[in-house]
Parts: sequence; C-alpha cells; structure tokens
Amino acid sequence: MLFEDFTPAFNQWITGNHRSSIILLGIRADESLNRFIAISNNRKLRYADDIPWTTASAEGFYYMAYLFMIGMLKISGLI
Repeated sequence: MLFEDFTPAFNQWITGNHRSSIILLGIRADESLNRFIAISNNRKLRYADDIPWTTASAEGFYYMAYLFMIGMLKISGLI
C-alpha cells in the first residue's frame, strides 16, 4: 500500500467515521519537494483557509495537520 493510500485509510479507521479528529503527520522538509507542494496546494480542502498545512477529509470527520521538520527543527505553525 502506498503512503498516499495508507494515510487516509488509517485516518478513517482511527476515527471510525464518527468522531471529528485531527491527525498529526511529521514530514521531513528535504524528503520530497513534490510532497511539500501537494501538502501546501491551494485547491484542496483545509481546516481553515489561512492554515495551508492542514487537509480536510472529504467526509469531514478528520483533518490532517503536517509538521514540517528540518533535521530536529520543527517549523510548523502548530508548535
């Protein structure tokens, strides 16, 4: 199973499609420029318009918030 398929499936399983939840996912900034661009995409559903590092599920039961890291330095706005 690919990472892009696993994370939504895991999030649906953990929330049971009944509870509103936020799932934190750590991403190394140097891991993939393409992944970073996908996460900060302007066309996706978000928790709020001014929080680009979040993704809302199509069902509306969970949100993913991404923590961008360079080495051990956290650069996300959540922490």
